[in-house]
Amino acid sequence: MKRMLLALVSLLIACGLFAVQPVRKPFVEMSVNGEKFQDGGILEVDKGDLVKITISFEGGRRDYVKFPDSYADIPREARIISRNENLLVYQVQNEKHEWKLLDQELVVETDDKIKIRNQKTQANEHQIWMNVPTRRVDEPYLKFSLKSSWQYTEGTLIMQDEDKADAILHLKIKGKTDEWFVSQNIKVSGNEDTRLEEKFSKIQNCYDNIQEKIISKDFNSAQAEIRNLKSSVQQTDLLLKQIKNEDQTFFADVVFVGLPSDKPIEDISKLRELSNYWTELGPMLDLHRDNFYKLPSVPTNNDKEEVLVIAKAFDNWYHSLPKNGIDLLNTYIPDVNWDEKASIHYYLSFNPKHGRLNNVTRGHADLKDFLEQRSLDVPVEIQKINHTISRLQAARLFDGMLRGYISSINFSSWKDTR
Repeated sequence: MKRMLLALVSLLIACGLFAVQPVRKPFVEMSVNGEKFQDGGILEVDKGDLVKITISFEGGRRDYVKFPDSYADIPREARIISRNENLLVYQVQNEKHEWKLLDQELVVETDDKIKIRNQKTQANEHQIWMNVPTRRVDEPYLKFSLKSSWQYTEGTLIMQDEDKADAILHLKIKGKTDEWFVSQNIKVSGNEDTRLEEKFSKIQNCYDNIQEKIISKDFNSAQAEIRNLKSSVQQTDLLLKQIKNEDQTFFADVVFVGLPSDKPIEDISKLRELSNYWTELGPMLDLHRDNFYKLPSVPTNNDKEEVLVIAKAFDNWYHSLPKNGIDLLNTYIPDVNWDEKASIHYYLSFNPKHGRLNNVTRGHADLKDFLEQRSLDVPVEIQKINHTISRLQAARLFDGMLRGYISSINFSSWKDTR
């Protein structure tokens, strides 16, 4: 059946109904904290780390629907009705053509000792949360296998297509070999005890909850979680004394690493930097909008280069953003899809990075929509970012409180990470 469908596609191409240009081979895109990793790359992690890996599926049919002017080369008279990274609908004369994503599956293969959680945040974004184990791992790796199913509809004609790709990320796990309990913020060496392991896990859970509540700006709940932390620490102190009474030779070297408030405090300065980037967009939009309106309302091939120059300027701005900047904005201001707002790719039917524009009229219209919509949105987005920064200042009160408390715990030492 699939051979018949492929033969039919070839026939349609030969007849000139749609001419598919070469697309990139399907591939898995992997990133950690904004840093991209190639297939076979090595990620250095520490024992006990909680690592977020973002996975997306690029190339293949997705290239076709994201940038039809660059990769699909649909007829010049075609009118694009709807387009995003998972859907392309266009009309030629009175006939509607549609490519849409039916399903996308991700399978993750790894060592049994490595615990992962897969969260699908968008149709083409998977977030893999990985707990790096404290025990020895013989084969520390993650293998990602992605499969996407697409459907093409034209009148009564329905066809399906499928893309597949794999990628491997190798792990280099660091950390002292004598540590028997390791989490994001706690390291314990010496004599092992399962009762203590449970207590330290509760303390780490309190750390995580406090951070989460501060990030979500739920400061009342953050105070409640700090009380839970103090209670868990007191229980652990009592248990340590009990164990030492039972066994005079018992020894545990406990080190607390950082504070639950570290991330939000550090993120305040990162958000200020992003606010500066967004503030730059206002004058940048004004300048390029003026240049754009100097172009003819009905552009010709002579105007192709100017359209590309303007599009590339905003594409370069997007790629100059700080690593993990978009993830940071999505974390603190989740009511906005910041990647769609910041990336010009969501507005264009051509890929400005490739410097290729087949349909100047369509590209001109795309760019007009982008400049007009972003001019409206950017001032509102700046207000949202600055408002978030102002509200996060309350985190400094919690930071001072936590610093004084955790650094004074008598059964442990404390390592400041800032």
